[in-house]
Amino acid sequence: MLAKLISSTGEEGEAMIIEIKGRQITGMDNVVYSALPYPQQGKEFEVKFTCMFDDDADIGVNPFEELALVSTGLWSYRVLAKLVSVDSNDGIALADCGACLLPIPVEVSDPDCLGRFIGFDILRLDIWRG
Repeated sequence: MLAKLISSTGEEGEAMIIEIKGRQITGMDNVVYSALPYPQQGKEFEVKFTCMFDDDADIGVNPFEELALVSTGLWSYRVLAKLVSVDSNDGIALADCGACLLPIPVEVSDPDCLGRFIGFDILRLDIWRG
């Protein structure tokens, strides 16, 4: 997934702001760990996300079938999304929140769950080079 770098200090563990599909997203900068050159501000680069969840994280309902990534802090979010993939070989199920695909906090292996609208909370969104 391509994102444009809006701002970053380029320092480990600092906030990074990116833009995907016209939406700005703030997460913890883990791009510094890539062997590739650090992206330039205003330029696009390939990203992927990991998330830190609360120990008792769960998936809730999304009755209005919304796709949204709602900031609840510096890099914490309420995610309203649609389940688009179940656990595969990498053990990660993904949800589409409209701006990007994010891992979900629980294991889901039943393909009948695909297409369900869900909600969950992210304590920290981590941005990596894809």
